[in-house]
Amino acid sequence: MKRNYFFTILLFFCLIFNIQSPVFADENYSKSLEHAITRAKEIINIPDTYTDFSHSNKTQNTSLGEVNIFELNWSEVQGKYGNISVSIDDKGNLYNFYKFSNKNISKTLASISKDSARQASKEFIEKALINDYNYLKEIDTYNSPSNNVYKFKYKYYFDDIPLEFSYVSISVDKYTGEVITFNTNNYNSQSTSYPNKDNIISKTEASKLYLNNIGLKLNYYSYYDYKNNKLNIFPAYCLNSNPNIAIEAHSGEKVSINKKDNHLINDYSRYADENLDFSKKLTKEEDDAINNVSGLISKDLAIKTVKKYSDLAAFDDKISTVHIKKNLVSNAYIWTINFENASAEIDAKSNKLLSFYNYSTKKDNSNTISQEDAQNIVNKFLNKVSPNKFKETKLENINTDNNDFFKFKFIRRVNGISFINNYITVSINKFNGKISEYNTQWYDNVKFPDINKVLSPNTIFNGINDKFGLEYALSSDNNITLIYNFMDLEKNYLINPFNGIRLKFTGEEYKKNELPKYSDINGHWCEKIIEKLLENGYYLKGDKFNPDDSITQINFLRYLYSQTYTYDDDDEFYNMLIEKGIINEEEQLPNSLLTNKDISKLVVKYLGYDKIAKNSYIFNNPFNDCIEDDIKGYAAICYSLGIMTGDENKNFNPNNNVTNADAAKIIYNLLTKGNNK
Repeated sequence: MKRNYFFTILLFFCLIFNIQSPVFADENYSKSLEHAITRAKEIINIPDTYTDFSHSNKTQNTSLGEVNIFELNWSEVQGKYGNISVSIDDKGNLYNFYKFSNKNISKTLASISKDSARQASKEFIEKALINDYNYLKEIDTYNSPSNNVYKFKYKYYFDDIPLEFSYVSISVDKYTGEVITFNTNNYNSQSTSYPNKDNIISKTEASKLYLNNIGLKLNYYSYYDYKNNKLNIFPAYCLNSNPNIAIEAHSGEKVSINKKDNHLINDYSRYADENLDFSKKLTKEEDDAINNVSGLISKDLAIKTVKKYSDLAAFDDKISTVHIKKNLVSNAYIWTINFENASAEIDAKSNKLLSFYNYSTKKDNSNTISQEDAQNIVNKFLNKVSPNKFKETKLENINTDNNDFFKFKFIRRVNGISFINNYITVSINKFNGKISEYNTQWYDNVKFPDINKVLSPNTIFNGINDKFGLEYALSSDNNITLIYNFMDLEKNYLINPFNGIRLKFTGEEYKKNELPKYSDINGHWCEKIIEKLLENGYYLKGDKFNPDDSITQINFLRYLYSQTYTYDDDDEFYNMLIEKGIINEEEQLPNSLLTNKDISKLVVKYLGYDKIAKNSYIFNNPFNDCIEDDIKGYAAICYSLGIMTGDENKNFNPNNNVTNADAAKIIYNLLTKGNNK
């Protein structure tokens, strides 16, 4: 019933959309719709059970112009929830495809290989993009082993130069080999005009111009480690801090490019944003305890300070809540005062205004202030409310996109470079010139690493020069231009300024998510099993597998959980295992060599059958050799599920050490035959 209601509402809005924004004339609509459906079914298999059909049409802007799109939807009926959605234009070009099925997949290991999935993706694209298939090249894409799909991405190329603004992404089900998603934003057509490569500047010259006119930014960054209650401040060179700026390949001039459609760029700044607010709301009892800390200002004084520096005096009788909290990074106590349409924060020690927000907006289009006047108001305000901090900042940008406010952002400067995670923001109402928002993110009494011995920008640039090259891009006016730029780099790509090694947003060394390639398994009896596990994200670290070495407790457990748990810290890893009931604290012996009886216990606990296995009297020994009662239940369960079936003489050999190769076979059997969770 809920499903039918949902699709009724969806169809209603589709019909309303069509009434309001008809793309085609009535006489042409049916023919265009028929063509779109026929073309979609040439590319995609629509099962006979998907009998519930709906459609709509719209215009959609792409980087290369406006296109007319049909949205086609097929669904299963009679209580099933399968759904196929297709976006296809009136010329038969496929833009988006998504297939959903709620069929449960109980398998853990993929049924098809990545190479087979890659071939399926190519065959699908060849049908979907008949005229453009030969222009595509696959680019490197990370696939999480825990996903149920293989993901592939392709870029368009013209004259062996990639198009920055065009891509294809596709995913293939690991168990059925079926393409289940497809997405693209533009098409490379033979009629499109591309600037030629004649008389362009060299890559060496472009590199120099990039360094001189765009540059690599050396900044301070910070990350707060909640586990150890530690703030880490570190310097880093930031490549691609502004991916919308590049070097034009013919003139050598700095040019703005349009990257708004490019989903390949990941924004590391989101990680910084996650670390900006470290405060937590406390209970009434905790508030009362904090209020007794000596040296804190009173609630009344905090409210008075808010009114002194802000335009919140009118909210005298509209205070809704007042409470105090602690900032985990600075250990400072903060008064938070909430009004009906506003809020403010005051440092409970220094009585400094930290932030306030006034959510009410009065518009008067006949009386708006200029940006210059707004900046003068901001400067005057900051010199009054926080003169010392203001002196340590530099205006980074002024956001004028909002119709109601100017927003100014000032970045903290330390040792001549920006500290990205410390700043002051101020917003001004364009209609009345009043401060509507003020916020500081600032760490007092912290140490900044010395930057006197950092490598030069030129050295850093040379270390990643292979990522710098020619691309076709869209200029800010949507014309195709030939540029030199960093390609396929995440925004805010951080590099250690002392050694040139890439950093994570935490300041730690970045390690690429690559599966190992073993050099010592070729021809081994367990080679195919090891490779099958490896392809699904189950592996032992290192470039050698050492198949005939005895396996340790920690290596077996890390092998078993390598797809989903990648703790670098052994203590964290064992805490997880203890919490799951796989081992207890007394059994924590990382370097001990495991025997068959040890592993049978771990396997049964992994499956969740430990309580049953302990009742040894209900089990018969399925093996030919003698097994102690406390192990019999575990061995019998492993045998019955086909996980551990003994040697060629059907002996369990409970006290024999297990090799790495044996462990691989056990884990493979566990994942393919065991009723794992």
